[in-house]
This record gives sequence, C-alpha cells and structure tokens, in this order.
Amino acid sequence: MREERKPEPISLEDVLDLRSLVVLGDPGTGKSTLLRWIARSAAKGLLGQLHPDIPPRVGEALRDRVPILVHARLLADHPPATDRDPAVTLAAAVARGSGVARLLESRLRAGRCLVLVDGLDEIPSAEARERTRSVIEGLAHSHSGNHILATSRIIGYDLVRLGSPFEHVTLADLDDDAIREFALRWYRTIFRASPAPGDTPERRAEILFDAIENHPGIRRIAGNPLLLTIIALIHWRGGRLPARRVEVYEAATRTLLDNWLARRPWARLNVDEMIPVLSGIAFAMHETGETGLIPASRLRQLFCERLAEARFTSAEAVRGEVDHLVTTLSQHSGLFLERGIADDGEILYGFLHLTFQEYLAALHLFQAWTAWVTAGGGGRPRSGKAKENPVHPYLFDPRWQEVVLLAAGRASETNEALAATFVRGIAAFRDQYESLLRRGLLLAARVLGDDVRVDKASAQDICRALVMLLAESKIRSHRAATLGTIGRLAGTIYASLIGDELLMRLEDSDADVRWGVTSGLGGLRDPRALGPLCRRLEDTEARVRGAAAEALGALKDPRALEPLLRMLGDGEMLVEWAAAEALGALKDPRALEPLVELLGAPAANVRYAAARALGALKDPRALEPLLKQLKDEDWHVLVGVAGSLGVLKDSRALEPLLKQLEDENWYVRWKAAQALRTLRDSRALEPLLKRLEDENWHVRAEVVRALGVLKDPRALEPLLKRLEDEDSFVRAVTAQALGDLKDPRAFGPLLKRLGDPYASARGAAARALGALKDPRALEAT
Repeated sequence: MREERKPEPISLEDVLDLRSLVVLGDPGTGKSTLLRWIARSAAKGLLGQLHPDIPPRVGEALRDRVPILVHARLLADHPPATDRDPAVTLAAAVARGSGVARLLESRLRAGRCLVLVDGLDEIPSAEARERTRSVIEGLAHSHSGNHILATSRIIGYDLVRLGSPFEHVTLADLDDDAIREFALRWYRTIFRASPAPGDTPERRAEILFDAIENHPGIRRIAGNPLLLTIIALIHWRGGRLPARRVEVYEAATRTLLDNWLARRPWARLNVDEMIPVLSGIAFAMHETGETGLIPASRLRQLFCERLAEARFTSAEAVRGEVDHLVTTLSQHSGLFLERGIADDGEILYGFLHLTFQEYLAALHLFQAWTAWVTAGGGGRPRSGKAKENPVHPYLFDPRWQEVVLLAAGRASETNEALAATFVRGIAAFRDQYESLLRRGLLLAARVLGDDVRVDKASAQDICRALVMLLAESKIRSHRAATLGTIGRLAGTIYASLIGDELLMRLEDSDADVRWGVTSGLGGLRDPRALGPLCRRLEDTEARVRGAAAEALGALKDPRALEPLLRMLGDGEMLVEWAAAEALGALKDPRALEPLVELLGAPAANVRYAAARALGALKDPRALEPLLKQLKDEDWHVLVGVAGSLGVLKDSRALEPLLKQLEDENWYVRWKAAQALRTLRDSRALEPLLKRLEDENWHVRAEVVRALGVLKDPRALEPLLKRLEDEDSFVRAVTAQALGDLKDPRAFGPLLKRLGDPYASARGAAARALGALKDPRALEAT
C-alpha cells in the first residue's frame, strides 16, 4: 500500500495502526479481498486460531475485536436510528432483524469492534451517500475505540468522501517481486492438485513471469491482482496472453462459460450465444440493481427474455431450459455465485466480481451504441440532443465509468475507426458544466490510457486538448486530476503523442503553464524530455525549477547529473530539496561531495534530503560526513542520518548511534535502534539492554528486535522480563527474539505466553517454542 499523500509505501501493519482509514484502489486491486481477509483473521483471532504466519503487529491490531463486515449499499439502504446513535444504525443494518443486534450495539459502544465497510463508491443516490457518511463519521467520533476500515474505488469516492478523523491510503500495484511470488504460488497450488510428470511449478512460474515481463502491454496490467489472476489462468490453459484489460476479461469470460457449457451437453447453447444473453442481464442489473445482486426469480425472467430474443421465440419456449441453467449457474459456471438470501427467503445471485458485471454490461452498451451509429447517429452530438447517443447518460456516473471504458475497448477490438468515433463522441460531449470541468475530455483521455486503439489524428486531438486543459486550469484539484490523467498515458502507445504536446508548451510565457507541463513530463517519464527539462532548471520560477528537478529524478538518466548538481546551490529550499532527492534516485557516486556540502544548508528539509540521498548512494565515503551531521539540532535531519547510517552498515557508526539511543525524541531513538539492528555489532548489547525500559513501545520493540539479531545469551534474562511488557506487540517480538536465541531456559516463560490474552503474542510464543525444538512443547500445545 502507499499513503495517498506520500510516494513511500507503507505496510499492512502500519495501515492497521490507523483507527479510521479509507483504502482506495482501482477495480480488481483487492479491496474487498483485503476486507474479507481481515474479517476472517479477526474472527479466527477471537477463537484463538490466528494463523502463525500473520505478522505480530497485524495480530495485535486484530486482537479481541469483533469483525463487522458490511457492504456500504446495505448500510445506505437502512434507515437511520431514531436516536441517531450510529452504533444502533450499524448494528440494525448488519443484524437485519436477528437477535445479535443488541450484542453488536454493546460491543460497538464499548469500542471493541473492527468495522469493515466495503464499496463506498457503489452507493447510488446522493441521499443514501449522505446517510452512509453520517453513520460512519458519527461512529468514528462518538465511539472512537472501534477500528473502522472502509474501501472505495478511486473514481466515485469524491461523492462520499469521509472527513476527519479518516486517513487515506491507496492500494499499490504489484511489483516484479510480488508478481513472481504470485506465479510461483499459483503453479505450486495447481501442481498439488494435478502434478505434471517431467515438469515443475518453478519452471512454469518462471515461464509465466518471463511472458509478462517481456511484453510491456501485459506488464502494465499485471500489477492488478484480478487481472494477474486471469492472466495466470489463461497461461495455465495454454492460451495467448492478452495485452489489454478488455481482452483479459473477454478471455476469462469465455473460459468460464466454456467450462460451464461443456458440462451441460443437454443445453443447446454455445458461448457466442450465451454472452449476449448474459450481457443483457448484466446491463439490467447494473442499471436497476442498487445492491449488485438479483433474486433468482428476476434472474430467470431476464434469462428467458434475453434467450428468447436471441432465438426469435417466446419466453415460455425456453423456460424449462432456463430453469435448468440457472439451477447450475452458481455451482458450475464460476461466473455467477449465490450471494445471500433476500428478506422473503429467495436466493440472491451476483457475479463473481463486479468487474465481470461491468464488462458484460459494456458489451450490451456497445451493441446499443453500434445500433445507434448504424441508424445514422454517429455525427458530432449537439448539446440539445446529447441523449440521442445511448452512451451519454452514463458518461459521468461513477458507477458506469468502468462500463464506458470497457465499451470503448470493445469498440477498439472491432476496428480503429469505430473506436475513434466512440472516443470522439465522449471528448466532444457538452453540457452546462463542460466548459469548466471538461469531464468528457478527461474521460476520453482515460480511454486512451487503456491502450484503446484509435487513429493517430483522433489521439493527437485528444492529447493536444488535454495539454491545453492543463495549461489553462487555475483550480488546483482540477490541475491535479489532469496531471493524473496524463500520467495514465505513460507506457501506452500514446505516450510519445502526449509527450510531444507537453514538450511544445515547455517554453510558454505563463509560469503556471510551464510548471504544469513540467510536472506532466515527470509523470510521463519520457526520455526525450531530458534536454528540455534540463533547460527548465534555469527557469525564473522556483516551482518550475523544482518540478524540473523532480522530473529528472523520475527519468533516472545519468546525463542529468551535472545539471542537477548545479541546482544544489540554487538558494531556494524547494529546488535544492528536489535536486537532492533526484540525485539520490540517480545513485551516481559523483554526487557525493556536493551532497555532503548540502548537509550545511540552512533549511532543515534540505539537510534531511541530502542525508537521505547520501544513504541512497551507498558510498562508504559518506560515513564521516553523516556522522558529523549527528550534531544537527533538527530531529527530522537526525532521523534521515540514522536511516542512511543503517543503510551503510559500517561499524564505525556504532558509538554515534548508541548516543542517539539517548535522544529526547522517541522517533530518533527508534531510528537509531533500527540502524543498530542492521550493524549486528555485539558492542551494542549493554546500551540496548538499558533501552529495554524505554517509555515508548515503538522503541522497546525495535530494541528487542536488535537484541534478537545479536543472539547473545546475556540478553536472555532481560528479554524474559519483556515477556511481561504492558504492550502486546512488544511481548510478541520478544517471544520472536527468544526463539532466535534458542536458549532452553526460555521454555517455561514462553510456555506461559501461550495463555496471553492477545493472539499475536500467543502465536509468536508458539513459533518460538517450535524453534527451541523441545519435545515438551508438543505435549503442551
């Protein structure tokens, strides 16, 4: 994950430390899966069955909390409680008339719940959104002991944005290491169920990873967990790997339907007939269903109508066949699942993932649009008759954004000319807000960001208009949205076109324009921008120079070294900070001496950036200057220095870091202990032992970890005392450290920890007992 306001990634442990949080992400990034995993883990924790592989801090965050997993649509549908207590409203919405409502109310009021609200973006009406926001924010304020974690797609969240005290994080794409790990686990799971003589899961995983890495189009989408899973499924079945989202969903849908129909030999259906039927059902569900679910009777009715329409017959003629199909749909298709029971006892069905509903609805929308074009409606729309185009009513409804994008992708699969007509119709759409917001243009550019193929002239027009919008925008949030849209074009077939348009505006007389296009080039990472960006380092405006330095760091081109070095003497804090960060990204040893000199800058932010950049260089010559900088009076700088000393791993940093263990700022002490852990120097033993009584639990925990790395038997008795620490996380890492020591004298105290009230500490103690390899542990557990 990564914080919305910072580029640095943060861990799941850090996320669960936040009491009120919204997790944002694109479709298929795993938001719902994350909530279900947390809910299941918390439930198992209540039963004392938390998985031993769960990190201690995660277990600590889930300790003794009742998980309440609810979809935002359900919460929105429930009327507010008469006493306006959000705990009553939430409990009633979840319990739905059952006897657990009072129990949930009491736990919520006691602040002992883990409230997980999924799909904030899927609430259809403004009134329902406001009602839901009021309940969630009210719960955070009036019953603050609870942990509240909500999810939303990025598109659509602004309509229901939660205010204070909620923090926001965005799910990051999978990196190469994560993709490789997924591929290995995927094939190991498959081989366990179905071994292939003469082959290994490791070899198949490597073939899959290479196929992804060697194809830029596939790599761009493989960072999405859902798309990666589908790609792996297609690879396993021996198919050609698709390079675009719409192709991935098409291949997955056809694969699932092929498997289902192959088991229904009595059904006179094939995939080509089935897809239009399901498309019509999906469109109807998306258009009228606020819950994303459909009762079995309504599903049968729609199935009959669509199948009869496809066969030019009556609904009654296909009813018997449909009854059989719907009965087996959930068990065998893999596309539809039973999702619950309605109040009247009827089974509710839903698609495997909302994205499949959106993809199939997109096929239906595309067919409706194609019929409109064929009937002569493909001309440039006039504002008074915008509704003639069947796509226009859905353009700016967040629930339909994915449908429109996938419909454009389907048009591209037909031919470029048709796709161009589709995209131009979006870009040219006008209503009373468009002169200011240009939502049609931004959406058309997002379509290009999906690598939807249109002719060059159409793409060029959209790219040119997008850059003009960036140049003209005076509203910060609107400019940020435009920059984000430009960034989506990086790595696509249109990257050079948008790059050309940005480069042409770099010399604009308006500083706002120069700053905007410079920032745009940074997000685009266009290697042709090197020279122009270097020239912008001479701009009269400091913000433009800073943006240019930041963009050059993103390029990571060694030819930017000398120009960036000159910017270290700029005199403006923003510019020097950006230049230092960029030099750290370049990792060129020639930046060492200039960065060392920058450690004397008057601005603490600049000194901090210089210290971090010196650590990024990993040059041993940076040691002495960094050690001298430990005299800095600003604690932020000291944190940056300690972090870099930890990266260098030089034993000469030992004594200075030991002094930092006594700093009045706990963050400095914590960072010093972290750095000492990387040094693994036994001379740190005694000072670390003294810090075991630190008032801050973060520091105590990091000191325990450092002692565990040292594996010195003299740490045994002090560590055994930490098993009684007031903080459960400290107790958990202490148990882990004792496991590293492997001293049999720890057996009894660790055995006692198996009765710890918190699952994280119990799990760590159990693993430590396993490390001792004492046969008595088997009897005890």
